[in-house]
Amino acid sequence: MPASAPPEKIKPEKVLRDLRDLWAQLASNQEESGSVLRACAMTLLVVAHDEDAAERVRRILGGVMHDHPCRAIVLRMSPGAGLAARVFAECWMPSGSHKQICAEGIELTADALHLEDAAQLALPLIVPDLPVMVWFHGAGALSREMYAADPLLKLAQKVIVDSGAPSAIGPASGIAAVRALRSPSRRVADLAWTRLTGWRESIANAFTCNRSWVISGVHIQYAGAESTSMLYFQRWIERAVPSARITLEPVSGAGGLRSVSLSGGNDSVTVALSGPVSGPVSGEAAIEVTVGDKRARSPLPSTSEEALMREELSIPGADPVFEAVLDATP
Repeated sequence: MPASAPPEKIKPEKVLRDLRDLWAQLASNQEESGSVLRACAMTLLVVAHDEDAAERVRRILGGVMHDHPCRAIVLRMSPGAGLAARVFAECWMPSGSHKQICAEGIELTADALHLEDAAQLALPLIVPDLPVMVWFHGAGALSREMYAADPLLKLAQKVIVDSGAPSAIGPASGIAAVRALRSPSRRVADLAWTRLTGWRESIANAFTCNRSWVISGVHIQYAGAESTSMLYFQRWIERAVPSARITLEPVSGAGGLRSVSLSGGNDSVTVALSGPVSGPVSGEAAIEVTVGDKRARSPLPSTSEEALMREELSIPGADPVFEAVLDATP
């Protein structure tokens, strides 16, 4: 298959001028109904490995920007495409307000072979003096796209990946790739770890109710193939209760954690995946905590990509627990 032709040059000044025109048009459209507030707290650079991924990213950004307004720069991979750019805005009106809030976006399209050219174009489009976050979305995140975007990584304060996304590499290789992304000035986040937040909170709460409890055994049931989330979870348990004997039991069903039982002395606690919760969170997965003959049930936090990104973008600083688990995971 012949290599695609080098992309035509696009001047960053042209893209920034298109953004100014977009804001002027938004302001003109709102003259009668109210003003427009331009909101931006960071630059979020997103590498989408194919066109379907780019569409998912746009939908996710539509929700994420409400909590984390930013200039989103989406690098969209499209086979055989020349380098192209377009601008967009995501607007919403808070309840009871007559002022519309808008965040801005730039979508750069290029063949995967020319991702580095797109990355170079993105550099002058970054908002000065604000944090820079890079999100590698989907299965292509831990492949060569990650390294072709190196010019962007050098400016990033935080890089977000998902080693749990389907890919050709196994969990151990995925975690090694995540570890390789770190640098003294750059933090890394893995959505495979973020998916465990609800489980970790439930287990930590059960444990802290009796700080003098000496846990001697931990039994983990999980479904599906080995995953990076399971490797992370096992290392987290090992660090939390180093004296406990940990056993793993595969069970049938969709992939993921099913139950965690802590035992020691005459006491035991089981945290298990339960059915949907009725009421306003109907349909969501739930956690059931059993202590003796007492049970408590609560919904698990959503693990949609939008919810996971909201959580990670809310953590601008280091996550020392994840850093320690990442270092301890082979």
